[in-house]
Amino acid sequence: MIKSFVKKTLVNALPQKILHPRSRSFIFIYHDVSDPSESHYWEGYSTKREVFQKQIDSLSSLVEWVTLEELLAGDSDSQKHRAALTFDDGFSSVYHSVRPFLGSRSIPFSVFVNKSAMVNDELNNGPNESLIRGSNGKRLFMNEGEVQQLRRSGVTVGSHTSSHLSLSNCSDSQLESEIRSNKDYLDSLLSQETTHISLPYGKKRHYNGKVLDTCRRAGHQFIYSSNPVPYQGNSEESLIPRIGLTNESPKDVLYLINRTRFQSIDI
Repeated sequence: MIKSFVKKTLVNALPQKILHPRSRSFIFIYHDVSDPSESHYWEGYSTKREVFQKQIDSLSSLVEWVTLEELLAGDSDSQKHRAALTFDDGFSSVYHSVRPFLGSRSIPFSVFVNKSAMVNDELNNGPNESLIRGSNGKRLFMNEGEVQQLRRSGVTVGSHTSSHLSLSNCSDSQLESEIRSNKDYLDSLLSQETTHISLPYGKKRHYNGKVLDTCRRAGHQFIYSSNPVPYQGNSEESLIPRIGLTNESPKDVLYLINRTRFQSIDI
């Protein structure tokens, strides 16, 4: 109760601007963008369409939207903070709802996808690795052709493992299947080298040294967590942090961006 009161006080007290120095950049994670009336909608990973549009429009006045490659390269003379949008899991809504909305605003984005979702329209999710899947003949995740089309249109496509298991719980053979096999699959599907990978769930308890070593040995140069802090501007960091968003108000989004100015976070 006290923690909630303190947060609410800070949200209302903070100025409506980014308090970090301009050398800090921000990478945001979304998953599904849909509405509660849709059968697959879940507060844990879905963002309402109207909320998503308000968040993007609000952030657009504060940041310069760039691709992941541009953000990691640094060296910008922009007068705004730089930010990149990423979408994990490859939900179909990214292709059918997000793509046209961001396209109308010329905002780049990246997707991190899984073979199981594209081929079988299902994915492991949650601590018990329960399956989520499409139903009633309607796909929940993008198919191969849609992911290929995104890549042809300039969207960065990275790996999110084969089936979205918690990698810290995997055996050596499972790690190879989850990490290397998904990279090989994407390399072949997209006729390119896949150098970006985001870790499923992305918190410290979901990966370890063996997981990171397997990612690097497979050929991934950039590994992303979901530690919700700014990017420090060093692409040699072992993990690249991202700030997860769902249905926060624009004020709450700004709080999530600014809170590390007065609170240490490493999760």
